[in-house]
Amino acid sequence: MDAQHGENWEDFEALFNVKFPSQEKEQKSKKMHKDELTKLTVTHEQLLTLHDATNQPYHKWYTDKVLVLATGAEIQQTNLLISMVWQKLPYALKKFVDEDTEDWTKFAKTIKDISSPVAVVLMH
Repeated sequence: MDAQHGENWEDFEALFNVKFPSQEKEQKSKKMHKDELTKLTVTHEQLLTLHDATNQPYHKWYTDKVLVLATGAEIQQTNLLISMVWQKLPYALKKFVDEDTEDWTKFAKTIKDISSPVAVVLMH
C-alpha cells in the first residue's frame, strides 16, 4: 500500500480480491463419499495407536469418519456397502460387528463402543 498514491485499505482489499478470488471448497458428491467409504481401511497396527490429527483412539476416529462418509452418501440409515467395508476390517473388529448390521449408525457404534481394541488385538 502506498500512502503517496492515496490508496486506502478498502481499495487494496478490492484489488486483492480481484487478483486472488477466494476458492470455494469443493462439495463432494454422494458417489465420492461412497467411493471414499469403500476405500477406508483400518489395520491391527492402527488399532494400537492414536490418530495423528485428533489424538483419539484410532478405532473411534475410524467410526467417526465412517459415519461422516455414510451421511454424505446419504446411506447412514441403510446397510448399503456395510458388507464391503466389513470385509476390510481387521479380524479383531470383525468379531464384534456383524457383516449384516442393519445400518451405519449401529455399525459405527458397535466398533466405537469397544473399550480396548488393544486388548482385542493382543488376544488374537
